[in-house]
Amino acid sequence: MSAAARASKRKDAVRRGWSVYVLVSKVSNRTYVGIALDPKTRLAQHNGELPGGAKATRGFRPWRIGRRFGPYETRAEAQRVEHAVKRLRGTARCRARVESCSTTRDAALGG
Repeated sequence: MSAAARASKRKDAVRRGWSVYVLVSKVSNRTYVGIALDPKTRLAQHNGELPGGAKATRGFRPWRIGRRFGPYETRAEAQRVEHAVKRLRGTARCRARVESCSTTRDAALGG
């Protein structure tokens, strides 16, 4: 992929916004929470199909996206939600609901 194509793809992803994703390992009960502009590309990185996956996910490949939150306008918003979801454990991360405030998205989790 050329540099121009990568730049165009990134601009499209920025327009869509930041997403918080919960990965679930297909070989264990492990979960992993992260943020990305393009969760599908990030999943390919975590699965070793593309360079750049997190070290913490290498031993439990393959992964699938169990839940996705967003899109969020800013990275800071996505990081607040990521922090709230990371406080949960296991598959509870996939069942979490992120509630919205009237003015901005809030990282408060509902039951």
